[in-house]
Amino acid sequence: MAAKAWSLLTPVDDAKKNTIPDLIRDVKKHVAIAAGFYAEAQSTPDQTIAIYAGIVFFGITKVEYAGLDVADLGTSGTFETTALTADYYNKILFTIDSSGTVAIVEGTEHAVLGSVVAPAIPAGKFPICMVTVQDDGTATAGTILTIEQSEIQQLQGFGFIGAALAANDFLDTIQKRMNFQDCGIVTNAIGAIGGGAQTIDLLLGNSVSATVDTSETTFTFSNPTASDELCPFSLVLTNGGSQTVNWPASVDWAGSDPPELTAAGVDILIFSTIDGGTTWHGSTFSLDSS
Repeated sequence: MAAKAWSLLTPVDDAKKNTIPDLIRDVKKHVAIAAGFYAEAQSTPDQTIAIYAGIVFFGITKVEYAGLDVADLGTSGTFETTALTADYYNKILFTIDSSGTVAIVEGTEHAVLGSVVAPAIPAGKFPICMVTVQDDGTATAGTILTIEQSEIQQLQGFGFIGAALAANDFLDTIQKRMNFQDCGIVTNAIGAIGGGAQTIDLLLGNSVSATVDTSETTFTFSNPTASDELCPFSLVLTNGGSQTVNWPASVDWAGSDPPELTAAGVDILIFSTIDGGTTWHGSTFSLDSS
């Protein structure tokens, strides 16, 4: 009888072996990668762009796009723009979905180009390009000025998808060499606490606002990032000195004592941890801010 082969896998290793493919599958479900799809302004007709061939992966679903001869935004065109106010601007987003269908989404027009509200990326779609258009003064559907190459913003590349591209879960993965512009931090607006226990859940946002009222309030903090990762959050607290406020025992304050909060006004506090919430460091950013 042949000897049984040795295995160096411990039960824990075996669990990891099964977990890693699951993690990879989870990441794949959220990732979209595209190549090609270059968009180019056309001179004839002059309200058109060409979108060249490309490939996009929606998770593990591969979509090959053959390309359009032209995408016509003009009158009676396949992608005819809705009527704009005379001489107003707008932004048109081209997207592709997992079936290979190209569609457009229009933003909110404005007389000033810099004040146009760009459209959001629809659920389950991948962005190709954003085109800036201007009405030619006629104010009817499709009556736009010549589209110039400088008015086309290329968007294809790499992105994350989920229920909607506008709300992505990066699954606590590390992102490198990223530049952010015009970004914001989600605010968890708790509102009036009403006394008693109040949990600040960081899954709901790293910017928090709340109002102390009615009676004694006791805060707890939940769901910080894992140990070794810096996890900060801000708390804009209104009328914090109007009632007794109790902080988690895990909070260390400068000089050991928490600040004296404003009874009728706004205080801004900052908390941070690098050990998964075992110790929080609390500090005042602005007391009685006005």
